[in-house]
Amino acid sequence: MLQAGNKVGVLTDFGYSKIIYNRYETNSEECSFRLIRNDRKRALRANWWSPDGKDREII
Repeated sequence: MLQAGNKVGVLTDFGYSKIIYNRYETNSEECSFRLIRNDRKRALRANWWSPDGKDREII
């Protein structure tokens, strides 16, 4: 995870996300995480191999 001020993002060997999220939750069984913004109703579910959300699922 990357942090700039009070925002977080993700950096992996396979890519990165923008540092615009307020918090995150991890799921180690599925190697996935949720990036959560306070101004949105839904979280971005991403994974280690696609942290920018290109193969994303909005939940």
